[in-house]
Amino acid sequence: MEMTKDLKLSVSLDEFKTQYERLKQNEEALRVSEERYRLAVEGANDGLWDWDFVTNKFFISEKWKRELPNEILNPKLSIMGKWTRLIHPEDLNEALNSFKEYLKGNSEYLFCEYRFRTKDDYKWVLTRGKILRDKVGKPIRMAGSISDITYRKIYEEKIKDLAYYDRLTKLPNFHYSKEIIGEKIKNNNGIRKFALFLIDLDNFRNINDTLGHQFGDEVLITIKEKLKLIISDNDILCKTGEDEFLIIKDIDYGKLEAENFAKEILNYFQGPLSIHNHEIYSTISIGIEIYPDNVEDAFGLLRNVDSAMYSAKEKGRNTYEFFNTDIYKDIVKKISLESDLRKAIKNNEFELYYQPQMDLNTEEIIGVEALIRWNHPHKGLISPVQFIPLAENTGLIVNIGKWVIETVCKQNMKWQDMGYEDVVISINVSSIQLQQKDFINFVSDALKKYNMKAELLNIEITESTLMKSIDSVVIKLKSLKELGVGISLDDFGTGYSSLSYLKKLPIDTLKIDKIFIDDVNEHSIEDAITGEIIQLAHKMKIDVVAEGVEEKNQIHLLKSQNCDKIQGYVLSKPVPKEEVIKFFKSKL
Repeated sequence: MEMTKDLKLSVSLDEFKTQYERLKQNEEALRVSEERYRLAVEGANDGLWDWDFVTNKFFISEKWKRELPNEILNPKLSIMGKWTRLIHPEDLNEALNSFKEYLKGNSEYLFCEYRFRTKDDYKWVLTRGKILRDKVGKPIRMAGSISDITYRKIYEEKIKDLAYYDRLTKLPNFHYSKEIIGEKIKNNNGIRKFALFLIDLDNFRNINDTLGHQFGDEVLITIKEKLKLIISDNDILCKTGEDEFLIIKDIDYGKLEAENFAKEILNYFQGPLSIHNHEIYSTISIGIEIYPDNVEDAFGLLRNVDSAMYSAKEKGRNTYEFFNTDIYKDIVKKISLESDLRKAIKNNEFELYYQPQMDLNTEEIIGVEALIRWNHPHKGLISPVQFIPLAENTGLIVNIGKWVIETVCKQNMKWQDMGYEDVVISINVSSIQLQQKDFINFVSDALKKYNMKAELLNIEITESTLMKSIDSVVIKLKSLKELGVGISLDDFGTGYSSLSYLKKLPIDTLKIDKIFIDDVNEHSIEDAITGEIIQLAHKMKIDVVAEGVEEKNQIHLLKSQNCDKIQGYVLSKPVPKEEVIKFFKSKL
């Protein structure tokens, strides 16, 4: 019996020792776990917080507690009172609404970003949290984390600046202006009108080409500063393109008020811009659209005001134009024409017609001008007057121009095989073509490919083409001259007619425009002007071609003035390649 008691006591002691060892192990494991938790909390960037609604006790990890100002220790303030005092006033409503919406059960987690005051400064923080409820759904506890996201916010602001603001002027860009307009429409509900004024600097490309892009940037900054002086505090100024500024302006009296403001802008820009001792004269074109007269969405408003601005440019620039449905119809037509023009290039729908040129001394046809025609599959022949400006505006003129050069060289080879070896072919070239880096090489390669003598190719440029970038054009023309290609200045007298730049140009021929020829007769002003132009050209060793000659008496008068060549309906209208050969070696 005594032995049984000793055995039971021994077993109890062993169990006690085992349980004690387990307890020590559990305490050690708990200590290690707590130590690990403490290290994790202290080492983490995030702060951990816990709010017991029952006891109204609030815990926040030590690292973040050190960041907080003394307000958080004020025992007189509630926990919410302490916290809300540290939230930036501009972010307070949004933060409280997020908290209230979460308490109502409208979101699965509390998730809110706001600026939070620390001992040093405001920081952007992200607060996350989740609530614990009792059996009846009453909140009893909430815990979560708070993260410093200041650097992320700074990065986001930089990204936003790049995405929404113009790099040079720091004004809202096109994308941001669309959002601004969208917000105005959303908050407006059609109650109050506002107008868009799209302002484009005329001939800005010339400024960049002649004075450099850095100077062009100075011009844009000056334009911005001038516009800021003319707009009111409630107006919004944006920069929506390379040289385009947009003003968004509330108006009370509709079209008349918008028109008066446009006139004010135009008047304000009548004088020169003074930049680094340079005086720059440049006009502006303004497109105007009023909300909600035609459309009620941001994209439509921007599209319409852009159309109105281009309409103002087409009407001579230095003016303004309101959007109307006719402008929109014209735009639709141009879009359709552009689409057809792209197909025409792909489907080879172009054709060259040729107009003879006669030497007045020998009365022989010594050359032709190649004139492009578009043989549209449904509309028939389309004049270059209709599609060349569109081709230049869209850049399609580059491919069209290359087709013309290659076709002319190929045609010359065929005429040589037929025995017509000395026919000079003139082609018109735009400033856009001349500005292409590969233009000179392309001409040279085409001449070699079709074994065409360079002196049988004549490049014609207009005064307007020349003045768009005179220095770079002159360089290209000199390169063409080195190849042996002839150069003609077309439509002389209709543009700038500056005699000073004639000295700079490596030209062989001056073409007098038709407007001087139409009314030319003895003792007329046109007769005197034409005679003076011919004499001046000859003194500079430049040949003269009179364009648009339609009557025989004009031929005799031009011959008496020693004009070298003529071109016009008196000889022939432009005709296909099959018909023009009958004029070769013939006389009038």
